[in-house]
Amino acid sequence: MKKYLLLLSILLLSCEKEAPETTASVMVNVSYKYSNSDETKIASPTLVMLFKENYTEFDFDESVNSIYSSQKMTLKNGSKATPKYTSSSFSGINTFEEVEKGKYTVIAYYKPDGYSWAFSYYFAYKNIVVDDLQVHKIIFTWSDDAGKFVSK
Repeated sequence: MKKYLLLLSILLLSCEKEAPETTASVMVNVSYKYSNSDETKIASPTLVMLFKENYTEFDFDESVNSIYSSQKMTLKNGSKATPKYTSSSFSGINTFEEVEKGKYTVIAYYKPDGYSWAFSYYFAYKNIVVDDLQVHKIIFTWSDDAGKFVSK
């Protein structure tokens, strides 16, 4: 009888499933390049944020100023959206740990050294799905992408 109980417990343990992971890590690398070159350089300082809102909900013209002033996106209805996750580094290499799996809009904001006007800054958005460890790249094209939100 003891053998059967031991065998039964071994079978039950082997059939027990692990709980699925509900979080993942995400890397967002931000760089820039000149339009006449394929060489990219790390963009620093950058601010990268993950929003639960879909990019179609954002008013990108208004968001140029709200990202600059408060690190929030302006929605088409005039309200402000707060990021669910914000990068802890401004280096251009951004790692987010334990991000809840699901759909996000990545917002990247790059302020080149020496520039102090919003029309000289770089803004990008990209929809992503967080499922497993992922690396995303955002590459700004110098001058062409300045002062407006661009899809990457």
